[in-house]
Amino acid sequence: GRPAEALELAEREVLPDFRLLGVTLCRHALGQAAESDLALMRLIEQHGNEAAFQIAEACGFRGEVARAFDWLERAYTQRDPGLTNTICDPFLRSLEGDPRFLEQGRAVIPVTRAFEAIHDAYTSPGLLTSLVRGPLLAIAGGVPPLNRMLWRRAAGL
Repeated sequence: GRPAEALELAEREVLPDFRLLGVTLCRHALGQAAESDLALMRLIEQHGNEAAFQIAEACGFRGEVARAFDWLERAYTQRDPGLTNTICDPFLRSLEGDPRFLEQGRAVIPVTRAFEAIHDAYTSPGLLTSLVRGPLLAIAGGVPPLNRMLWRRAAGL
């Protein structure tokens, strides 16, 4: 990967929770533990109530398996639609060998729980805001999904 290049892209992310996630991951990949810790602390303080899945990703990427599982449970409680990515998320690879993650080839966080989270997210009153936020940001000059894709690719993930 190219974590220095990925860090530059992550720092330009327009969504603050994903910016902090990217900085946490990139600083860790660069061996900058204190800076990664600070970015993760800020992510938790500022977005812990709505970005539990992203925090789980950060913890998983950093090899903090128990902490990642704690945040996955919080993500379920928050009905975070990111849970649908649990099984294929490259940031959660460190969890794959843990019996809590896989049980006879099935995810411990069952797919039905993930679909419940998606259903809740897409039937919430804030759905319209979620659907128009991306296009509006694109018009304003920022395309968050593209930025995330670029910094993940640059990081080699």
